Amino acid sequence: MEINNNEKFNDEKMEAGDKKVATNTRRQKLIKIIKNLPDDQLKSAVHLLDTMRYSKGLNKGNLLSSFLQNKALNFVNSSLYKVSQDSDSLIQNNQALQKKVSRLEHLNSKKSHKVKQLIGTISQYKCKHCQQISKIHAAAQKPLLIDSHNLKASIQAIVMKNKHHYSTNFINMVTQVSQIGQISFKNTAQAVQLILGFLTEKSSPLPISSNSII
Repeated sequence: MEINNNEKFNDEKMEAGDKKVATNTRRQKLIKIIKNLPDDQLKSAVHLLDTMRYSKGLNKGNLLSSFLQNKALNFVNSSLYKVSQDSDSLIQNNQALQKKVSRLEHLNSKKSHKVKQLIGTISQYKCKHCQQISKIHAAAQKPLLIDSHNLKASIQAIVMKNKHHYSTNFINMVTQVSQIGQISFKNTAQAVQLILGFLTEKSSPLPISSNSII
């Protein structure tokens, strides 16, 4: 029994010695790290050791465990660099959107200009159309006036082919009149001559005779 107690004591002594060695090693490592820190990082190192401690509970005042330190580091890495990446991405997307907006505004401006041109052209056509309709209505409502000079000229154009010959229609009319009843050609010529004189208020430029008709 005494031998077992001695062995246990020796084991504990060796374990304590190992822990002491490990502790000294860690302490030396920490001291070395602190000694090698640049001057501009000493303030951050002191702040880190002062703040990265448990604020409540049984471990209040102790440094945070390695597990919590790793979690804090992972959180900083994921959030900090992600924000940086997202910021760059947002800037690029914003620039691309601005280009698209500029193109759309340019296209919209061109379309608006074309629409205004079309509206102007349509308005001109409508105005011309209304003017033409108004002229047609005015002409339709205006009575057709023919003065005596135009009437005489129209009759003269129907009767005479030219200054030396009667028109075919007039010759046919005189021939048909001469064939009505017992009217002689001479009497027919006189009657037609009187009608022409009444309508034109002047004598026929070419006397009506058998030579001028036949």
